[in-house]
Amino acid sequence: MPIGVAWFTRILCAVAVALLAAGCGDGGNVATTPSTTTSAAQTPLPGLPESTAGFEDWFRLNDRPIADSPDTPHGTAKNVYMNRDRDEVVDGPKLRVPLPPGTVVVKTGGRGGDPMAFVSVMEKVPDFDPQHGDWRFTEYVRTGEAAGYTVLAEGPACWACHAGVTGQDWLFTTPD
Repeated sequence: MPIGVAWFTRILCAVAVALLAAGCGDGGNVATTPSTTTSAAQTPLPGLPESTAGFEDWFRLNDRPIADSPDTPHGTAKNVYMNRDRDEVVDGPKLRVPLPPGTVVVKTGGRGGDPMAFVSVMEKVPDFDPQHGDWRFTEYVRTGEAAGYTVLAEGPACWACHAGVTGQDWLFTTPD
């Protein structure tokens, strides 16, 4: 029985994340990019870039948490936030793509009792990486709600999965 491309891509993504989790991380060094909606009073969660400060107050693409599935990475009960107003980036049921430079997308996912054990960040940086939509991809993980985040995966580990949605500017989640 032939292996489907979608199934193969999911397996490849899971293997890439597992390999990076075993051997990657930068000891907590975090690149920063200013967010278009970050106020001076907001600070990011420990270990996350400045560009994510206040993300829980941003436009949330999904009306309800995205259910866990064995075919998807990034933890359980995921939520996806964007530092843009809905009217700026949504046209009916679709995103207006490409998204503008400075856009930051944050996906949270749970593990165990921590609803935000994983935080994946996509930052649209002009001329950063045109081959990958100028997105900087980084996934962070923490060991508990009181712990700071560290880098779990970045760049190539993310591209393998997101390459399947280049027509949506590299984003899987569309607005509800």
